[in-house]
Amino acid sequence: GALEDLVGKLGAWRLFIPGSKPGAVDAERVRTCLAGHRVPFVSVTGGTETVMATASAMEFVRLMKPLGGAGWVTFGHEPTQKFADPAAYVRAKNAYYTIIRDELPAWSIIDIFMSYDIEQGGARHPDRWIADLALLDAIGVDAYDHGKKTPAQMLAPALALVDTYKRPLWVTETSTIEDPTRPNYKADWIRAMAALAKSDPRIAGWIWFNSGLGPNAPTYGWFVTTSPASTA
Repeated sequence: GALEDLVGKLGAWRLFIPGSKPGAVDAERVRTCLAGHRVPFVSVTGGTETVMATASAMEFVRLMKPLGGAGWVTFGHEPTQKFADPAAYVRAKNAYYTIIRDELPAWSIIDIFMSYDIEQGGARHPDRWIADLALLDAIGVDAYDHGKKTPAQMLAPALALVDTYKRPLWVTETSTIEDPTRPNYKADWIRAMAALAKSDPRIAGWIWFNSGLGPNAPTYGWFVTTSPASTA
């Protein structure tokens, strides 16, 4: 409700489930989305092994099926931060998706590999993790600016991955800060991100991190309404 008042009607909400299983609050957020004729795009952690992923998916089905409607779901938020073994990630993901396909056929699975560290040759680089392109719908990336990089500069490494894997880019979290020395900095950055997303066909969508959650949110002010210029 507060987000709706701030930004207006939205086509989709991204709802992150950080625990190994969803809970009643997650079901309520999905219900709110459906009641407002929005699409719930649910990003689940889902556990780090097949047994946990299976239990998580079954609980997701138990909570969501009574709500009716449909949404999108993707497994393994920033998996390189949670899994030690790429093969275990693939097994857990497959187990989760199998249950969703069988039990919630109205829901669409969108398999997005959410990159956390794109350093070439690094342990978290997607080359070490994406074993089967048949499973991959999109590359995802977080892009938080701290007043230092344009959207084009921030997304350049991820767009290079897009060219390699021939998959679209979802900017799964993005925001920037206000700069007292540059009053229009945030507003200009938002315009630049929108212009880039519209002009580059490799970018399938971008999600503004309009949230006060997380340890850094109060410090950096990720809300879109931190100034009249950025709100406009």
